[in-house]
Amino acid sequence: METSKASGTVVLRVGLALQCATAAVFAWRYPSPINSMLFLQWGVDEEVAFLIDRALVGLLGLLTLGVLVLARAPTFVATAFIFAAWAVAESLGHSDLAGRLSVFAQAVRFLAPLGLWLLLMRTVPSKLWGERLLRFAIALTFAVHGSEALMQHPVFLDLVLGAGRWFERVGGATLTEEGAGDILTVIGVVDLLLAGLVLVVRSRAIALWMAFWGLATAASRWVERGDDGVLVALLRSMNVATPLALFFIWSRRDD
Repeated sequence: METSKASGTVVLRVGLALQCATAAVFAWRYPSPINSMLFLQWGVDEEVAFLIDRALVGLLGLLTLGVLVLARAPTFVATAFIFAAWAVAESLGHSDLAGRLSVFAQAVRFLAPLGLWLLLMRTVPSKLWGERLLRFAIALTFAVHGSEALMQHPVFLDLVLGAGRWFERVGGATLTEEGAGDILTVIGVVDLLLAGLVLVVRSRAIALWMAFWGLATAASRWVERGDDGVLVALLRSMNVATPLALFFIWSRRDD
């Protein structure tokens, strides 16, 4: 049991470090949503907003080191909370651009670091609350994405059509916009069902499917945007790492 839980925390640590490092690279190359929120929404001077944005790059680098090196030290407490706060701020920046619902779609980004912190604590109640927090985070992410799919979110529709164009080149099948809408409806129903099940059932099969789907949706960004989509895909590493960590934590010896 302890070995499986250790494997789960390793997966979370690697996923969080990857997301953290990718976010730093992304913020260095492009203005982040935080930059847009400061400048466009709050009226902060453009140069000041730029400097704050660049300062966050250094913070993200330090957080990456914290995840990789200090994960079992007391200083990881600060690392976890700082990263969670940064992820919330970034999600709020995204929400101003893409709708308030998107804040909750990023739940794994700002809740998983706190779940990892709890899992690394020595007490059994803390570990249990860490697992519950991971379950809630991935359930919330899937529930929001499922709702957006049912509402035929334009971004999701473009992703499905982009995947359809890729399959057309490979297999010759053509996907219409109506067909893409039907696929999104099925995806939305399945996502909502999984979001409910992961909260009440400790199923390795469900966790593994959610990890696979997280990987597939991340890869769809790469397929749609080409090389420019690599960073966008890697930013979703916690969508894969969180359910995969639950897969390891829910070993058969725990059943």
